[in-house]
Amino acid sequence: MNLTAKSSWTQPRRRLNTQQPSSSEKRLIAYFYSGWAFFIPYLLTYLLYLWQKWPANSFAPSALGNGGYIPALLHVYWALHAIHLVLAIIALRTWWKNNSNGDCNPTAQSGVIQKTRFDPYPLLPWIFLALIFAIPGVYLEWPADPWEHLRRITEWSIHPIVGEHSAGYKSFYFFAYSFISVPPNLSRFGNVNIYGTCIDLLLAWQYYRLAKAVGLNQRWSFLFVLVNALTFGNVCFSFYKYYTLATTMYAQLGAVALTRITIEFVQKSKNEDSSACNPRPLPRLLAEYIVCLVLLLAFVACNHVQGIGIAGLGIGSILVWRLLDWKRSASWGLVVVALILSIATILWWPRHHSIDTFYRPSGWLNAWYGFNLFAWPSPATDRAIQILGLFGVINLVLGFYLIGKNLVAGWLTVGPIIAVSLPMVALPFSNRIGMKNISEIVTFHRLFFALPSGLAIIYAIQGWSFRREWMVDPIYKKYFFPAAILILAVGVSLAPDHSYNNRLWQLLRTTPDDLQLKGVLASFQPEARPINKADSIQVISGSATSFAFNTFDPRLIPFYSRQIGFPVAGKLSYLESTITFGRPTDPAFQKSLVEDPFGADHNAWISFAGSETMAKPVTGLPGRTTGLKNPAGQASQVFNRKLVPIDPDKTYHLEISLKQSTGFNGTVYLAAAWYDRTGHLQISDLSSPNGAHNPPGWANGVYSYFGLINGVAPSRWTTFKISFGREANAKIPPDAKFLRIGALLNFNSAPGAEIYMTNVLLWEKSALEPNEDGIFAQFDHRAVEIPEPTRLYSNESQAARASGHWPAQQTAVDLAGQKELLSATRAATGRASVGFDELIELP
Repeated sequence: MNLTAKSSWTQPRRRLNTQQPSSSEKRLIAYFYSGWAFFIPYLLTYLLYLWQKWPANSFAPSALGNGGYIPALLHVYWALHAIHLVLAIIALRTWWKNNSNGDCNPTAQSGVIQKTRFDPYPLLPWIFLALIFAIPGVYLEWPADPWEHLRRITEWSIHPIVGEHSAGYKSFYFFAYSFISVPPNLSRFGNVNIYGTCIDLLLAWQYYRLAKAVGLNQRWSFLFVLVNALTFGNVCFSFYKYYTLATTMYAQLGAVALTRITIEFVQKSKNEDSSACNPRPLPRLLAEYIVCLVLLLAFVACNHVQGIGIAGLGIGSILVWRLLDWKRSASWGLVVVALILSIATILWWPRHHSIDTFYRPSGWLNAWYGFNLFAWPSPATDRAIQILGLFGVINLVLGFYLIGKNLVAGWLTVGPIIAVSLPMVALPFSNRIGMKNISEIVTFHRLFFALPSGLAIIYAIQGWSFRREWMVDPIYKKYFFPAAILILAVGVSLAPDHSYNNRLWQLLRTTPDDLQLKGVLASFQPEARPINKADSIQVISGSATSFAFNTFDPRLIPFYSRQIGFPVAGKLSYLESTITFGRPTDPAFQKSLVEDPFGADHNAWISFAGSETMAKPVTGLPGRTTGLKNPAGQASQVFNRKLVPIDPDKTYHLEISLKQSTGFNGTVYLAAAWYDRTGHLQISDLSSPNGAHNPPGWANGVYSYFGLINGVAPSRWTTFKISFGREANAKIPPDAKFLRIGALLNFNSAPGAEIYMTNVLLWEKSALEPNEDGIFAQFDHRAVEIPEPTRLYSNESQAARASGHWPAQQTAVDLAGQKELLSATRAATGRASVGFDELIELP
């Protein structure tokens, strides 16, 4: 037997198929292989409906346009789902039949196609990854953010017209709603889990393609995807699990896709004439890249604006890598350009007052107005470590090793750190945050989501595995990859506490049912509530139950914001105050310490952020004829201009009246801003020297909030009241000597929302006045929802203890107070017995 015959005998027999897939088949495969292109029809349809204000749901009134009846957006999305399902089956069948031989991806097949038997083994790792996402289920631990994300999805069930949603521009909440379609109950949680697993896999696919683009082979690319899934996140939370129900997933997916496409464009344009697979001229490559760039930027912007910054950091890192690849001596030019731009930014970029009065003194920014990442301790470093974790720090160290070799994997890892340390990036970002809400500076660390978690580590290990002197050793060949997996497994299994910020535990752990409020929801039957559609009735319940009921039936309870960290006493006071609602005080009874309490002169008020308010006439509130109003659809943080002297040893009364005239989705914070003896703002949730030490009885952030705390402003005049000071539950910070009163109007920038504010009365209480006042809205009818007692078998939340984001026993606190609510209800109704799980109407 000759060598040729032996060689042919030892090779698998394959029948060559010279028939190539058609261009339309290639495009169809590429459409789904991209992992993002099939989202664009949904986005364009949504934007069209938003522009024309066409109906969102089937219950919407018939919409007559130029062509007649306009179908509901929900029905259009269902049709798109069906079309994409058929096309996906066709694309999968075509790909299966024409499984290519070689390194060309399905978007660029041009060689001879070999008809082979399909190999299922490459799919097994992806099935394993899908099980990692699916088995623990969707993460809905109260009061973590996923509850808010689910509420935004189900909120679409009450909106007849596109454009009325409280989440504003985040369009893909409707995409999620089109799969869930109706408010979920316990039996429909499976739909939420399937949806979450699919979007997690799509994000993982983008990271897989990014790994291939930077030079990892198939095996190491999937290992990077697995490491990324186990380590990517914030504090102890996995990004894949915590943001599953948020449009943040789509923004991240688009940002990663845009980064990867930029790398591929640079590589193809560099090797235009030597491309082995489907070479294309540079003008065509550029045109394709620009189209993808525009579509992906629109996709990211309509999901979460932070994705624009993440994509920008990735693209900037790629440009630096390409420039140095072209000419290594260009590094000095880059340093000079960065220095000139940074100096120009410091000298001429407009600066909000918070930058020099708060951000720099508190350690967020360093002396040259970059984020203070290289000083310890500093709040900026602490927030950065919350994203990076110990594993991320090791990844960053290897990133610096890789940029020494000018490898793109290194620049993608290190570039964002360098960028946010420069004033040309940090100062415009901080200024924008200061104009909106100065406490949001903590969100700067989300820019570090641009770092592909684990990429530098995997790239370096693959590089070491290819060293020639090692390749000749058969033992090395056999055991290096398993040894690398074992070492990485140890690295990702570190403790989840703040010292390491590991996310493996949270990704794999199933949340107990009681911490997901399933005990509360088990007996919740909104269809049995006789008054669940009566607009004139306010349903009263506890914090957790109110939010959960709103999420599962938004028509029953109006939007109710999550209140994290409130003590039990505050909850009971909240529940009891609802039966003693307050009415506006007669303005002749007391003279307000606030100058211009009725908003007659907008010059007596100051806007800390957003648009300035306007003084406008008001009607329907006795004794009040003028008030302040935010510009339609715009946010405004308005406070009285003149500082009011305040004494912590005295007791004061405060009330503010609000009404939302249009929009009906604008949210409001009612706020008190504290100042020390020098007139400097004391941030309410910070300690000395710049903070007010979280004064009790308030919800604290930058300011101290009361009454309406990120809640939707009522559609009729409503007066909110609070007593604070020595003899009241709400206290004055010990170092506070001055006060400003105001509101964050239309905080969520709801389209078209106009909110009026007037009746800002503040006075020192006499000894004869009661210490506490009803602080919630007056309604014609109120009803109390008392759910079945929930048996809590979880002593505390491990996620809360590991992250510190909310009290470890928050669920128990929010489900407490049912007996007290029951007692208050009996007192108000005169009934001796009121059963649990009963809706009682209060006159």
